[in-house]
Amino acid sequence: MKHKCVDIMDVKSFPEYDMLYSDLPWEDRMVKWFETQLRKDTGQEVKNNINGILTQVAKLADTNKPVFLEYSVKGTERVINIMEEHGHRHQQTIKGFYNKNKPLHIITFNNNVTIPNGLEGGTLIKKCINSISPKVVFDCFAGIGFTCKWVKQTGADYIGYELNQKRFEKLIKVYDRT
Repeated sequence: MKHKCVDIMDVKSFPEYDMLYSDLPWEDRMVKWFETQLRKDTGQEVKNNINGILTQVAKLADTNKPVFLEYSVKGTERVINIMEEHGHRHQQTIKGFYNKNKPLHIITFNNNVTIPNGLEGGTLIKKCINSISPKVVFDCFAGIGFTCKWVKQTGADYIGYELNQKRFEKLIKVYDRT
């Protein structure tokens, strides 16, 4: 199975992958926003917090495989600290931006790749993936398929997890189109 509709907090292990690339929820306010969307879209209720989510990702991610985590400028140090507490080796924090110059960081672990700062979202994602040349990229917060779209353009296989069934259905459409 390429994709799974699941709450990350219920996952016992990640699937086989060569590289983890994920755009995590940014801070507790984003977790609450996604929970509100989930409730509106599906009626499902969950109560997560950012520290629990980051700890779960750190525990489940393989410390011997490259990890690239997209995150807001605020909170980057928390991500690094939690990942390092679980044996991941911080390599670089790449400073990039989304369209309209909204800043983002991609925090890299467990690799020796250096990516230049200042690149735009999709270009930056593809540069990260191409620097590793994985066969399979796993995304534990797949959303509506933004990362999937860029992963597929690199030629790598994509596995995505998403909690919200409506967002998951959009992800499947993106995957099938690329």
